[in-house]
Amino acid sequence: MQSRALVVSLSLLASAIASAATVTRGPYIQNVDGDSAIIAFRLDTWCSAQVRFGDGPEPGLVASSTGSGTEHFVALEGLQPGAAYRYVVEACGSPTGKGGTFQTAPPPGTLQAHFAAMGDFGTGGPNEIQNGNAILAKAPEFWLALGDTAYSYGTDYEFQINFFNPLAPLLAKVPVFPSIGNHEYETSNGAPYFAAFALPTNNPAGSERYYSFDWGPVHVVALDAMCEQDITTASCTAADQKQWLAQDLAASQAPWKIVMFHHPIYSSGEHLSTRSLHDWIPIFEAGGVDLVLTGHDHNYERTHPMKGVEQVSPP
Repeated sequence: MQSRALVVSLSLLASAIASAATVTRGPYIQNVDGDSAIIAFRLDTWCSAQVRFGDGPEPGLVASSTGSGTEHFVALEGLQPGAAYRYVVEACGSPTGKGGTFQTAPPPGTLQAHFAAMGDFGTGGPNEIQNGNAILAKAPEFWLALGDTAYSYGTDYEFQINFFNPLAPLLAKVPVFPSIGNHEYETSNGAPYFAAFALPTNNPAGSERYYSFDWGPVHVVALDAMCEQDITTASCTAADQKQWLAQDLAASQAPWKIVMFHHPIYSSGEHLSTRSLHDWIPIFEAGGVDLVLTGHDHNYERTHPMKGVEQVSPP
């Protein structure tokens, strides 16, 4: 009888081990605002998943994935603005040993925001790892990815080895808001990029190609620079994006307005200035944009003060 009980116990243990899931991508934090967030991750096993979370030492709240699978985007609702949260990932009914922390967007009236920005980094090499660790050490509230996050073709495999693996510590703790670059467009018009991220969809097309969000005193707009360069898709045309951009900037009362996209409007680097984006300049000026962040050319440069495409005297 004892021998049979031992066999049964071993069988149950083997079954539990066989059904356990391993997190192979992430977890990473998406689409955070003042009262919600998304925890994303990939499993090596098809199963259901959940996230335990909370603002205390023990995460006592539970949010479940919408179904079984290997790709999960678990929505956390009812969060408090400007609060720090811990989370842990469970899958196939068992802990995965993966989790992290994050902070929600602060309430209106907050006077400052602490964020980082990085572009053209997706090589998977030591410099990317070093830069990711340097950003994490500064503990920003969120960070902006300025395109070319997965060289050379933006495939799912390249996203894994050139983005998710080398930046795993940063992604588990600091929400990332990306804008798409030309290398992401190389594969299926950016399909792996859009499959990997869960971004705001607050443009009329309901797409993730361009969007905006607020973080305390900062209004951030992410644009699709490729949309302006003879690339037309069902969810992105140049005219639609420009119209939305003007309306979005005019509607924001934020003290600081920041725009990010991949191709620089002005550059003396390898790719030179992106003339197809010059139509954005009067929209930025009319909308009160304070800062524009771009990538594409891998250099540092400074220019004379500019207004439109003309050099002007310092104010």
